[in-house]
Amino acid sequence: EEAGGTNGGGLLGLLKEADEVAAKQTPQTTVQSQADEDAEEVHVLHILRKHSGSRKPKNRGWQLITCSKDEAEQYLEEIANQLVGLSGEELRAQFSALARSDSDCASAKKGGDYGRFQRGQRELAFEDAAFALKVGDVSDIVSTMSGVHLILRVP
Repeated sequence: EEAGGTNGGGLLGLLKEADEVAAKQTPQTTVQSQADEDAEEVHVLHILRKHSGSRKPKNRGWQLITCSKDEAEQYLEEIANQLVGLSGEELRAQFSALARSDSDCASAKKGGDYGRFQRGQRELAFEDAAFALKVGDVSDIVSTMSGVHLILRVP
């Protein structure tokens, strides 16, 4: 079961509202700023929070993860709240810093940089969320077999 969706409550709801307000205030004139679900590849940063039901429930220090999926999602909501109101390089820098300190993925040492990928190379829920984002947007919480993620699409 995936969290998020359309303007859910909580901190992610606030993020979504802030994005909508910014979208109304910012003319969307560049092709790059549009969501491009037909793109051949995307480049993303992500923050992974594993939980006890994850495929490999161990953190980067190989310690067993004991938190529930709900607790992992709440943790990511707190992280998402720290991104509200940020955009551009400031958003990317803060997202990278949070990935370095809080992500359970090995990509944390690269600021959460998950690299470029094409369709068919990642788990479907992660892939669908990444391709649906506009460059500079942060996803709602995305649930995969690895855990729960926040994703930032970058150029």
